[in-house]
Amino acid sequence: MGLPVRIVLYAPAKDAAVRAATAAYERIAALDREMSDYRPDSAIHAIAARAPEAVVVSRDLFGVVSRAIEIAEATGGAFDPTIAPVVSLWRDARLTRRLPDPAALARGRALVDWRSIELDAARSTIRLPTAGQRLDLGGIAKGYILRAALDVLRAGGVRAAMIEAGGDVVVSDAPPGRQGWRIEIPGGVGAVGAVVDTSFVARASALTNAAIASSGPAAQFVEIGGVRYSHVIDPRTGQALTSDVTAHVIASDAGTADALATAATIVGPAGLADLRARFPDARIAFTTVDGAARPGEVVGAGERAGAGGLRGQAPSVAQTPAYDWIQLFNGKDLDGWTPKFAHHPLGVNLHDTFRVADGILQVRYDKWTGFAGDFGHLFYKEPFSHYLIAAEYRFVGEQLPAARAAGLSWAVRNNGFMLHAQDPKTMTLDQDFPISIEVQFLGGGGTGAARPTANLCTPGTHVVMNGQVRTAHCTNSTSRTYDGEVWVRVEVLVHGDEVVRHMVDGQTVLEYTKPQIGGGNASPTDPAVKKDGTPLTRGYLAIQSETAPTDFRKIEIVNLEGCADPKAKNYRAYIVKANAAMCIY
Repeated sequence: MGLPVRIVLYAPAKDAAVRAATAAYERIAALDREMSDYRPDSAIHAIAARAPEAVVVSRDLFGVVSRAIEIAEATGGAFDPTIAPVVSLWRDARLTRRLPDPAALARGRALVDWRSIELDAARSTIRLPTAGQRLDLGGIAKGYILRAALDVLRAGGVRAAMIEAGGDVVVSDAPPGRQGWRIEIPGGVGAVGAVVDTSFVARASALTNAAIASSGPAAQFVEIGGVRYSHVIDPRTGQALTSDVTAHVIASDAGTADALATAATIVGPAGLADLRARFPDARIAFTTVDGAARPGEVVGAGERAGAGGLRGQAPSVAQTPAYDWIQLFNGKDLDGWTPKFAHHPLGVNLHDTFRVADGILQVRYDKWTGFAGDFGHLFYKEPFSHYLIAAEYRFVGEQLPAARAAGLSWAVRNNGFMLHAQDPKTMTLDQDFPISIEVQFLGGGGTGAARPTANLCTPGTHVVMNGQVRTAHCTNSTSRTYDGEVWVRVEVLVHGDEVVRHMVDGQTVLEYTKPQIGGGNASPTDPAVKKDGTPLTRGYLAIQSETAPTDFRKIEIVNLEGCADPKAKNYRAYIVKANAAMCIY
């Protein structure tokens, strides 16, 4: 790879750590020998040298090229593994400080076409049909190699590790005593407009079992004639990029993150919507060399508004947390949580519905024999106004049979967050749902039918969308459907009654403003509490019991209300709502 590689790992003893790291570095070296276009003895050089002959390659190299073709197709050629002839010309340009000869560039560009690569899975061969064609896997192999090394560490018993090389970071489980690896984008994160979207940086501040990759002009470029030419080349034109946009990508697959960062840099913010549609599980952020934001950028709140933005640099392991995540569920018991079921007093955990087992907060119905509208909610002990809240959940098993018999098909694989909820002490005995904003979690039925999650429902409330009061009870998000017993991470950014934003796996899927009391679908309520038109500026949090067995492995929150005085001991740069009473000096 021609880059230094850093491994940080946690092992029970020094000898075990040395053995694991040694094995990981050996795996990196072996794959580099196959995939580096800087090594004349590499396998990809052999493919080019023997063109148009088919060449037998390893399973690793075949897999990387196969994935590269998939991403090339999905990005419309913005990522292209046959870019090598053009890249060579621009490498020379960085050395000579002269632009490539137009005729040579045209000849090189004629050799670039990912569709020409011929793969034979049965024989494990790769063929380039035209002499002069070459592969450049620099935009995907690095991520693949680092992930392969991480797999070696895992096989050696190392569960918590981080590997970093040249702007790519891959991590496994969280270090002992921490929620995840704290990955920092140098330069901090500033506000853009009136609302700060904290999703990308929040995920990076507690990263587990994922990769983050960056691609842009900050580290490698050449200035010729007063123009800065990036090392990133657009395969569709053969030209080096001259924009100052850097792309940052978080994905579960390191090779995908690596390649997608390159493609995202090329298509820019204008192509963000299409990339998100084609790679729904990836998180993508755009920044610039000077810290200015670009339209469509996903940014967070590492600095106060106007203090600058994400810098166009590679990520690094942070020495201090970007966000203070508060774990609302402690993984051991229901401490801090209180149940309320319709027709039952506050504090009664009907049929042991809410319980904790193996570190999972479970919603279960194995002790139920019937159902009489006993909808339940589990409330956290304190209210919040400005915050970023996250849950990782999955649906398991079948719906309560009595509910299914009663025709509650809408409640199949259905749970959710109740946000800005009324104090559970003010609910009437028989009240079915608290006055609140519901972020509805839904699971797919495995039939191919669309059933998005992180939708909006409004028990006793209304919101404003597109300048109009939304009176429909439920509004679907734009998320994809999640079938089966898969874990899904939903985050919700709440700024009082100013804005609420739903995000699934880092992508915004729904947004609205001015949550307020109004409408039905919560009854019977106390008239002294349900005063229609009252803005919902703060409230309690709850999860639901609606007859669908559900697991929660994480419920966490970043409180965006707090001390904004830099002189205070507990000052936090990401605070949105300043509260001087919370400062400690």
